[in-house]
Amino acid sequence: MGATPVADALASVADDFAYFSIDEARAVRRPGIALGPALGEPAEYRELDLRPAVSSRAQLERFRDLRPLLNVDTGMQRFGCSAETVEDILTHDRVDEAFTHADTPRAAALLRELCGGRVPVIHAAASGLLGVPEAWLDAVRPGLALYRGAVRVTATLATVREVSAESGTAGSRCRGWASFWQATATGCGPRRCRSTGAGNAFSKPG
Repeated sequence: MGATPVADALASVADDFAYFSIDEARAVRRPGIALGPALGEPAEYRELDLRPAVSSRAQLERFRDLRPLLNVDTGMQRFGCSAETVEDILTHDRVDEAFTHADTPRAAALLRELCGGRVPVIHAAASGLLGVPEAWLDAVRPGLALYRGAVRVTATLATVREVSAESGTAGSRCRGWASFWQATATGCGPRRCRSTGAGNAFSKPG
């Protein structure tokens, strides 16, 4: 389908567009937020009207005039900052928006505990949590869910491996791509997980 035609179709109903990288934003040429590591120069983000995600006070200072988002790690370890760093940043600096990469309601709740009432806008729910109202917070980030019924997605099986409690992180539901390393924190037991190279929700227990 292509990112640009999809963005054009959604422009009238989306408040913003969430990209992973500068390259994705450059292809679509619509303002938004970049959820991946802030690897570009401030001028690159400014040219695209793109707000970077930051995870340290040094990054926040570097991109301050771009109104960066704070990326908070709630267990998935996707470029976010620790709870201790969140406290340090919010004690000394103003942040207008914070988010986390989450695959459980517990992760969304942790973001609320850390930033709720202190940051005007917080969000955690991508496609995997759209069916969980308590995870919606102030905004949601639907991705693959937008294509439901419109396209068929297929991918090649990449790996099959056993995962166990020793490799788990708190709050896992033993589902979603994070099952690659999350297995038994909620008691679902050792599992065999199949992984594909199709994005954030395609590592399935089985």
